[in-house]
Amino acid sequence: MCNYVTSYTHRFSSVSSQGGCIPCDTFSWDAVQTCFKEIKSATASPANQQVGLLKFVNNYEGFFKDKVGRERPHSFEISNVGVFEPERPLGRDDGEVKVDRILFSQSSNVVSGALVFSVASAKEGELGIGLTWQEDIVKVDDAEKVLGGIDGELRKLAAESGDNV
Repeated sequence: MCNYVTSYTHRFSSVSSQGGCIPCDTFSWDAVQTCFKEIKSATASPANQQVGLLKFVNNYEGFFKDKVGRERPHSFEISNVGVFEPERPLGRDDGEVKVDRILFSQSSNVVSGALVFSVASAKEGELGIGLTWQEDIVKVDDAEKVLGGIDGELRKLAAESGDNV
């Protein structure tokens, strides 16, 4: 088991490079690929990662309590542990066990985005998305609307690609 901690901030814009607004129903695989390349490059090394600065905090309890109720630096955080694939077949006495679903979750915290998404999938299985937030920061109805919107957009993408959902 390992604990790999890193972060990268990417700014998304609703304004095109030509200055006009990008329609909300527009999805760009080019933008996804660009973001993926930037994240891969930025997180290839532990150098210049924010979590490394925690060693300079003398009073952790005071540091975190001071963040409660303050404006968040980011709207959301996405942690993606990727695709789960056991290195060896999982087995029992009565045969092999197939993992087709996996759920990754983490708690919300006061130094992170207001919405914390945890993403993981099983190889050749389902994609799981968990969402956590603090109720005094984000209303339950608002979080449910965000999840509903993501669900709808993922279903549209799957339908366009011919995948079953």
